[in-house]
Amino acid sequence: MKFAVIGLGNHAINRVMPAIILSGNSIEAVYSRNPEKAERIGRKFGGKAFNNLERMLSSDFEAAYIASPNNLHYENASAALDHGKHVLLEKPMTLSYEDSRKLVNKADEAHLSLAIGFHLRLHPAVEHIKRHVLNGDLGDITTVDACWGGFSSSSRTPTEDSDNRWWGDVALVGGGSIMGTGVHVFDALNNIMGMHPDRISSFRDPRGSIIDATTSTMLSYGATIAHAVSSRRMFLPDNSLRITGTEGSLICTGLFSTEIRSSLNVNGRIRRFRSGNIYRKEIDAFVDLVNGRHSAIATGTDGSVVVRMTELAIRSDLEERSFPVDL
Repeated sequence: MKFAVIGLGNHAINRVMPAIILSGNSIEAVYSRNPEKAERIGRKFGGKAFNNLERMLSSDFEAAYIASPNNLHYENASAALDHGKHVLLEKPMTLSYEDSRKLVNKADEAHLSLAIGFHLRLHPAVEHIKRHVLNGDLGDITTVDACWGGFSSSSRTPTEDSDNRWWGDVALVGGGSIMGTGVHVFDALNNIMGMHPDRISSFRDPRGSIIDATTSTMLSYGATIAHAVSSRRMFLPDNSLRITGTEGSLICTGLFSTEIRSSLNVNGRIRRFRSGNIYRKEIDAFVDLVNGRHSAIATGTDGSVVVRMTELAIRSDLEERSFPVDL
């Protein structure tokens, strides 16, 4: 499949663009508002460089991979769909639930594929986790605990790479740790539970700040209570998923990561996952979706649900109350 790339940040350059090439697809075009960067990255991956988005969207390719700043996701994806291109859109899908639904409807009306970059759906351990939950190996699920944390600055300074400073601008990023890793945790829980939560309540640090350093969110999935944590202030967390039920328990260490290095312990039986390129799996799954084959990739609807959950989590902290997850 012929891809174009919109937004040339570190994640795109170091993870997803190499995966596009490794999976046997091609990068036909790259877009950046920085002409020098577009030329340099274009040469590296074999794509024509553009600093005019309209011209790039009018060129010859089939699918757009979009990794622009969060506030541009809706605008860029909408334009790509208008030009008849399939879209693989980085998370968070958009900064508002209303915009996310507009993209889903536009893709449906145009009969185009729209997928979201929740790469953990392609982690090999997830298939096993879902099977154990679905088969009742743990009995009725009582609680789920999930955390993706790390340690980094919660703000960007003017001396840092200008391509990254948008992460410190509320209008551009829409949140802090919750946008960086929390949305992945939300989607992983939805995927494993096979549904979205019915209620949500959140606590964030700093209190009342849109750009959080840590967010702790309680979610109810019917009779199951889940706890989701994202943080920029954790030293060497194990970034695990823990599920307890009436007849057993499960823990997957290292699940929340950009690499496949996990151990899955189900009722004392351990299975390890140590190899594979999760982003290549994501690209393969996206191509399957476009070609009408079964695919485990997150759809636009999946991404839209997470946008609504994120809105409500931030609002819950600001207003100090819980909310039903109304979709």
